[in-house]
Amino acid sequence: QPISLRKTGPATYQIIAGERRSRAALMAGLTTIPAYIRTADDAVVTEMALIENIQREDLNAIEIALTFKKLIDRYGLTQERLSERIGKKRATIANFIRLLRLPAEVQLGLRDRRIDMGHARALLSIDDPKLQLKIYNEILKQGLSVRRVEELAKKYREAGPEEENPAEKAEKRFSNKDFDILRDHLSHRFSTPVKVSCDASGKGKISFSFRDDDELQRLIAIFDTAKQ
Repeated sequence: QPISLRKTGPATYQIIAGERRSRAALMAGLTTIPAYIRTADDAVVTEMALIENIQREDLNAIEIALTFKKLIDRYGLTQERLSERIGKKRATIANFIRLLRLPAEVQLGLRDRRIDMGHARALLSIDDPKLQLKIYNEILKQGLSVRRVEELAKKYREAGPEEENPAEKAEKRFSNKDFDILRDHLSHRFSTPVKVSCDASGKGKISFSFRDDDELQRLIAIFDTAKQ
């Protein structure tokens, strides 16, 4: 039924869900809004407010996961029951809650949108938190795609717990000393700063710096000479 938005007397109703919509209605000049009137105790009010909060589009994945867990823990709900209450699939709820098993640093990265849900799901397929963090840092450094992280996770699972995982193999393939020698040699040979990097799979890249077009042409000339 319609509820007046004008405060003509003592407050009779409390907004449980829809506060942003009511404010928008006031800004639009409306004096009444359609509303459901319910009698609810404090526990029900809290539950309804949490469920309303989940529907916001600007929530990040970790905020949603924490809200789901709070509802389940506080009210003793099963994932199936929560699914019915909020209109989302049980698998969706389970996938969000699983995110809370990731290391704290990875959760912060997901919260701050440095990685997305696809990266997080791929990391969850790995049981070793240290390896999860190692690959997470590679995502940030190398800008690894979700598909690439899935491939790394698959290689680790196929290697098995008793075998050396791909990330450790990549680290042992070249020591820091090897990289330093290679970098110094190339920097001297080309008279320009050189960067050498290697990701968790063993793939790497060598980057040459140049300040302007003239220096670029100089590097190209050196490469051409090397080909001969």
